[in-house]
Amino acid sequence: MSEAKRAIRQSVLSARAAIDAAARSAYDASLRRKLFALPAFHHARSVALYVSLPDEPNTAPLIDAALATGKRVALPAVAGETLVFRSIASRDELVDGAYRIPAPDATAPEIPVADLDAVVAPGVAFDRMGNRIGFGGGYFDRALAGYRGPVIALAYPEQIVPKIVPDPWDRAMTAVVVADRL
Repeated sequence: MSEAKRAIRQSVLSARAAIDAAARSAYDASLRRKLFALPAFHHARSVALYVSLPDEPNTAPLIDAALATGKRVALPAVAGETLVFRSIASRDELVDGAYRIPAPDATAPEIPVADLDAVVAPGVAFDRMGNRIGFGGGYFDRALAGYRGPVIALAYPEQIVPKIVPDPWDRAMTAVVVADRL
């Protein structure tokens, strides 16, 4: 990873961690409204979401709402150096996964990425062109390398930077849904 990307990552992680609980809650509500109004997500029957880390936009209500509206929901699970998407019926099915991130059990049905109508991917920083800086493992970039459907990111305003120079293997986002600034 380039030094420029490392610096952006560190700066954005610090800014994201400094967001207070009230602002985070308002941002999360804004993101829920915007994501479910986005046609690519609204009309999708089969979606991949992710389990958020403490400073990330809260995806738990998104997972619950997607399940409640009848969408087939898949969550990522790390298998060696690979990321696979496994179907869940409830967040109660999650177990402690790689990097201590809750994930579907290894016995949960795998959904090929090509069968997903939309993917919501995590990230640390984004620019307005959809370029993304993740946590550096490359799991999502590899998993989505051949995926043709929409890849959507959720971001707090503090996560938007002027420019990210992508590496050849970086998967750009189709849309970056940004919470309304307070």
